Amino acid sequence: MKDGTTPPSTIEQSAGSEGLRLVPRGPQRLAARLFTASADRWRRRAQLYQRHL
Repeated sequence: MKDGTTPPSTIEQSAGSEGLRLVPRGPQRLAARLFTASADRWRRRAQLYQRHL
């Protein structure tokens, strides 16, 4: 049976061709990505509360 995992180099090449990065390089980029995702989640939550109040 095949394992089903893809080598990281293949993932980076396919993601790079689409302009997306699955794994940010360096701790600062990772922190920035997590901060942005968290801020976006809080923004959507605030919009949900505004619509339902």
